[in-house]
Amino acid sequence: MSLEKMETLVQKVEKALETVRALKADKVRLESEVRKLKDALLEAEEAAVSKNAELNDLKMQAENREMEILELQDTVKNQENELSLAAEKFEHMLSTIEKELGTEFTIAQDAETSNEPPQGSEFVEETVSEEKQPSEEEGAQPTFFG
Repeated sequence: MSLEKMETLVQKVEKALETVRALKADKVRLESEVRKLKDALLEAEEAAVSKNAELNDLKMQAENREMEILELQDTVKNQENELSLAAEKFEHMLSTIEKELGTEFTIAQDAETSNEPPQGSEFVEETVSEEKQPSEEEGAQPTFFG
């Protein structure tokens, strides 16, 4: 082999070595990037799992609050029904008392809408006319005093 061929071969080998070195450096750089991307992906997955758990907790809280609201609505509806029944019973008792006493009681309108119990001045007493008083012959109950 001639010296020229050897020099050409050495140059080719040196170029090949440079290419191999460059490829090794690229490989190391790319492997480093892949590791970073894998780490970032793992962190993103962990964050997604954490967010899903947080979302599930919030959904459970919302469902619990919805159940509480429904229970409160049922309670309010039941109380409304109880108040309606109590008002009916009150009206019945009031009419019975009015018949017995021969006196009509009128309750002021603000007493019905107010949350406070009525005061004595809010009641107005009127005497029922003689024709409105039931007689004992009509089946009226006898009064307490006879």
